[in-house]
Amino acid sequence: MSDLHELSVNAEVFGILYEISKELGTGLSQEELRASLRLIENGADPTALALVVKQLKEEVRRMKAEAAGAQDIP
Repeated sequence: MSDLHELSVNAEVFGILYEISKELGTGLSQEELRASLRLIENGADPTALALVVKQLKEEVRRMKAEAAGAQDIP
């Protein structure tokens, strides 16, 4: 398989995975999905990775809510 063809196939597969990710409501950006796939390809446990990503997203939401609340205080 030529490198160009392989890149095309990889891009198509990634596009499909990203659409599935959106349909499942993961909230992952394309960059986050790429990073997650790289981690899994390098041996990360997918279940553990999903838990860490979920916890990090919740922490970011909490911090943003706190920051917004702090801005409302005169």
